[in-house]
Amino acid sequence: MLGFWSAAAALLLAMASPRGADPDASQLGANRLSSPAGVPSAAPSVSPSPAAPKKGVAPQAESATVELSIIWATRGGKGLDPRLGNLPELAKPPFSAYDSYELLSREEFTLARRQPKFAPLPNGRVMELELLERAAGQVRIAARVNHPNGKDYLPLLEVRAHKGQHFIVAGQAHRGGILVLVLTVSS
Repeated sequence: MLGFWSAAAALLLAMASPRGADPDASQLGANRLSSPAGVPSAAPSVSPSPAAPKKGVAPQAESATVELSIIWATRGGKGLDPRLGNLPELAKPPFSAYDSYELLSREEFTLARRQPKFAPLPNGRVMELELLERAAGQVRIAARVNHPNGKDYLPLLEVRAHKGQHFIVAGQAHRGGILVLVLTVSS
């Protein structure tokens, strides 16, 4: 199963946050993604190009706060790190292939338009985050994972999400397991 994860370019799953999802977040369930194992999950809207602004919608503040949790998943039999809180998706496929989840770090970023923020990852790669748009109670964020002076592991990914919603990018090999990157929109 580890070879399955090593071969995966990236896995994107989105979940309604147990911290209280936005009542409009149910609209996001219409857009479905499947994991490599074929398990469907509700997903924030993923778009390859910028969306045109809607007429009559007042612009919101040009910043957003995103929390990045870096988790190390292994088959060490240690269970779920209590600092992770309630993440029931980790007990479902494809994540259920692992039985140990340790929180390595958690950091909050205030994103502003055209001002990318960078987070070093424990495997030497870097996650880049940038706010693209904030409108109608949603934020559109660009994320990429790359290797300094190397090619992108996860080229450009654009995600639309509501406050309180989080999404996962997973699959990068790390110390006999994988990294699970959980991004949660805070504001």
